[in-house]
Amino acid sequence: MRTRTLQHLLSVDALPDLQRHKLALSLTAADEALLQQLCAHIGTAAPALLAGFEQRLAAFDETQSPLPDSARLLLHETLPQVLDHLLSGTLDADYGRERCRIGAEHAQMGISPVWYLGAYAHYLTHLMPQLEASGLPPTRAVQALLKAALLDLSLALDCYVAHRDAYLAEMHDHHGALAHLPMATLVVTGELDIVFANPAFGSLFGI
Repeated sequence: MRTRTLQHLLSVDALPDLQRHKLALSLTAADEALLQQLCAHIGTAAPALLAGFEQRLAAFDETQSPLPDSARLLLHETLPQVLDHLLSGTLDADYGRERCRIGAEHAQMGISPVWYLGAYAHYLTHLMPQLEASGLPPTRAVQALLKAALLDLSLALDCYVAHRDAYLAEMHDHHGALAHLPMATLVVTGELDIVFANPAFGSLFGI
């Protein structure tokens, strides 16, 4: 069911309107041109930034984060892509589709947006010294970088929320169909988290 939801969100008709998001953030062609210059300068910072964030994720792993293994694996796979796209300076339709995919996949795995936001807090904090050394107009460069980050977040979170809303709507219909079955019925996620138990199941096990 969630796979169907994800496929629908990534269809052309369901993707967020990239131009509308840019307009809402006042992200102009001049901003994008400045981002291209900025990214050419700070791209060499990517390996160190990725290594630093990987250490942060490992620290959460070592403190026995409640995330299941599959969710942690997804974080390790997708959060480096956040930096890749931020430093690419190419904010086209393919970029928008990729941001939507990451947001929807995080929702599918039940990963809180706090991890995505944490990645951006880490990247932006450590990119600022690189930006200052770029020789570009500092105020305009900061504005362009922040707009790009907010664009990325808005696209990913739009699809995160859309995926959760669509899934909850499907589950509502699902519950209605199963609630009155006479046999005990339990619905779990791939991680074995219980999402639904009908009254017959509760009666069978005394819960």
